[in-house]
Amino acid sequence: MSAKETTFNTDVKDVFNDTDAGLAFGLGVKIPVSDYIKIFIEYQEQAGVIDVFKNNNDSPVLNSRSAINVGINFLL
Repeated sequence: MSAKETTFNTDVKDVFNDTDAGLAFGLGVKIPVSDYIKIFIEYQEQAGVIDVFKNNNDSPVLNSRSAINVGINFLL
């Protein structure tokens, strides 16, 4: 696949690593409100462990993502 920067139409494929690896984990709790309804609260974290850029001699640039989810489960 190509990796073109759109402003100057420059190929940037040689700048970025082709693959990434990472870690993921999450914690959550469901709180029963009734027999048919539960409130849930959860936290999720994902983080890359490989530098995004090739030949980067500065501090590494890693992918990461985190989320806090709150919601209601309905049993149908």
